[in-house]
Amino acid sequence: MCRHSWFILALFIFSCSTDLENNQSNLLNSDFKGTVEWIKNFGGSGEDTGQAIIQTLDGGYAILGFSNSVDGDITDKELEVHDYWLLKLDADGNLQWNKTYGGSKDDRGQSLVQTFDGGYALTGYAMSDDGDGSVNNGFHDNWLLKLNASGDIEWEKSFGFSWS
Repeated sequence: MCRHSWFILALFIFSCSTDLENNQSNLLNSDFKGTVEWIKNFGGSGEDTGQAIIQTLDGGYAILGFSNSVDGDITDKELEVHDYWLLKLDADGNLQWNKTYGGSKDDRGQSLVQTFDGGYALTGYAMSDDGDGSVNNGFHDNWLLKLNASGDIEWEKSFGFSWS
């Protein structure tokens, strides 16, 4: 690595640690006494796990995780295997919609972002090569999905390799 790269890396680390120290100092000196605005439960009778949450462009929230439930709030799947599970909430925590993505094997959503067009990009890992997943190259592939604003799949891509 050249000297300039080391300098930029050191500058980045230093600036991030300074911001963190300033933010921690501001929090310690704050009079904010935090209150719970709302608490909601979603899911079914199986294992329902949230992994990531973001605030959406409309002021609501999107939560990504995985579920093996086939009842309760999960109405779009029949197999009791883990699938990606995306929930869209309004600003008051009311469920606007939720969808699962996956196939007949273990598929677990881990992270998401909202895209500039109002849709979503989801990532995690998947074992399925059926259902919503077109390819699985081995054991757990990294699986990326691009969704529109309603949660419909625009495209998906699996990244992995075969162990054989």
